[in-house]
Amino acid sequence: MRILDRYILREWAKVFTLCMASFCGLLLVSDGYNWIPDFLGWGSSAWTIITYLANGVVAKVSILIPVSLLVSTVFVLSAMNRNQELAAARAAGIGMWRLTAPLWWVGVVLAAVTALLNAVWVPDALETQRNLEERERFNYIQAKGDAVVPISQGEFVSFQNPKTGRFWLISRLGLNSGQAYEVFVYTFDARNRLLRCVAARTAEFKKVDGVWKWTFRDGRDQRYDPVAGMVAQPHFDTLSPAGYDDDPEVMLFARREPRDLSLREVARYVDQAGGGDFGAWRCLCHALPLDSV
Repeated sequence: MRILDRYILREWAKVFTLCMASFCGLLLVSDGYNWIPDFLGWGSSAWTIITYLANGVVAKVSILIPVSLLVSTVFVLSAMNRNQELAAARAAGIGMWRLTAPLWWVGVVLAAVTALLNAVWVPDALETQRNLEERERFNYIQAKGDAVVPISQGEFVSFQNPKTGRFWLISRLGLNSGQAYEVFVYTFDARNRLLRCVAARTAEFKKVDGVWKWTFRDGRDQRYDPVAGMVAQPHFDTLSPAGYDDDPEVMLFARREPRDLSLREVARYVDQAGGGDFGAWRCLCHALPLDSV
């Protein structure tokens, strides 16, 4: 590496470090102002608050890196131009592409780092933040003795799986208990005509060899003809239909705002509920890790 390259990188690194430190500090102040009073009201420990704020920085650092890179690059080149260093380098026969080559390589490296952050660390940070918030709020409400919906449980869940043509309606779904109550599963053909409806008082689900298995109890298996209507509705005590492998965790994802989901959770949702109008979601999901490029 030439002396000029080292000089440019050294000057750029100073400004980039200051930009990252400043932006991270502003982010910590903003998150602290918004969340520290809530965590203190819930009786959370200092370590919990620090963990939440630290994960908030990790979740946003992929946005801060491109901004800091832009600001630091413009600042360094402007300073070199003001000091006539660019003119001196050009007079010595060094072209602009060769002069700025170190900054281009830095951009490539930071793009790879940002892609890695978006694909691995940012999803972990977002999920950790959400789990901490839900846990602390749940513990606080439980300590007060008020009624509370347990963590990883949802009420009045609806989920559509266009891949299989199934539409789920569940009164209450609990991931920790592995049970669902008042379950209705409608199956439609390619022309959206009703073919089957499994109505059960309760349902149990568990993952076997990486695949979710559903077992319905105490209900009716209603069969429909697209033209004639209902043709049978036998009662069953236990029913485990083949191919019913819908992910209950993804069903709860559908109850959240997209901005509250991590990239990994969005990918799972798109994979489970793919088809139909989800093409844009799939494109966004696959492009996000490389948005820094």
